[in-house]
Amino acid sequence: MARLVREWKGKAIAFPSYCIFTVQGKDTVDFAFPRSDYKVVTYVDSIGCYEELYLRNWRAFINEVDSLTDDNVHFVFYFNVKDKQRLQEVTLRDKFTYPVCFDEKDQFNDLNQFSKDLHIQTFLLDEYDKVITIGNPVNDPEVEKSYMQIIASAE
Repeated sequence: MARLVREWKGKAIAFPSYCIFTVQGKDTVDFAFPRSDYKVVTYVDSIGCYEELYLRNWRAFINEVDSLTDDNVHFVFYFNVKDKQRLQEVTLRDKFTYPVCFDEKDQFNDLNQFSKDLHIQTFLLDEYDKVITIGNPVNDPEVEKSYMQIIASAE
């Protein structure tokens, strides 16, 4: 993991110029990336990962970060999946109402060449979209601690 952090640290993440974000796969939303101190970006590329998404845990993590930072950390979710309906069902089941991009053409990955490992498809970015650290904070308590320390140091 330390090698991967070194490999990605400081690398700028590129975002597709046009993406459609939805809430629970139904309502299209205008989702801009306002300037903020940090972004947490997650990319998911496989249908088998639905159960490992832990969207309830993401919801709790987002609420915790928002309460500490006055909503100054933005979360961005890109899902490249073949079965949008299944993902929609998971977001409904987990009551996950944060906007997500169903990136059917996998544009986000094409721009960045992410790993296939779900545990290293989440990034904490600075205000210039450069990687500070990687790892999934809802699956790994040490990663969560690291994210929170970094975010809290800016407050």
